[in-house]
Amino acid sequence: MERNTQEVVRRFWESYNDQDLDKSWETYIAPSLVNHAFGGAYDRDAWLGVEKGFLDAFDDFHAEIVKQVSEDDAAATYVTFSGTQVKDFYGVPSVGNKGTLRAMFIDRVQDGKIVEHWAQADVSGFLEELAGNTTPFAL
Repeated sequence: MERNTQEVVRRFWESYNDQDLDKSWETYIAPSLVNHAFGGAYDRDAWLGVEKGFLDAFDDFHAEIVKQVSEDDAAATYVTFSGTQVKDFYGVPSVGNKGTLRAMFIDRVQDGKIVEHWAQADVSGFLEELAGNTTPFAL
C-alpha cells in the first residue's frame, strides 16, 4: 500500500530526529529531486550535505512539526528545528547558545518519495539568536 503525501512528508521531517540523514534521503527523497530552495542552488546530494552540516553543529537537536496541510500530491509543513550550538555554524562561533530555526516547506510527492522541494526559513533570525543578539531587528 502506498503511503499518502502528508504521511511521507511528515515522516521525512520527523526522521531528522533520528539523525541518520543518509537513511532519510534513501527512504524519502527521490534520486531525481528538483530542489527549488535557495534559488535551486542545491541538488539532492548538495542539500543532504548542507543538512548534515546543520545537524553536526547542534547538540540535543530536535525537529517538531507545528502544522501541516496537504492537497493532492503536495504538503506544506511548518517545522521548528532546535538545539544547542556546539560547533561553528555559517560564520557564527559556538558559544553554547540554544537556537530555534523556523521554516516552511512545500514538498511534492510521487511514488512515495519527495520529488520537488521549496523552502522559506528565518535563517537570519536564527543566526542572530545563536550569536546572542536579543535586540529585535528594526528597519
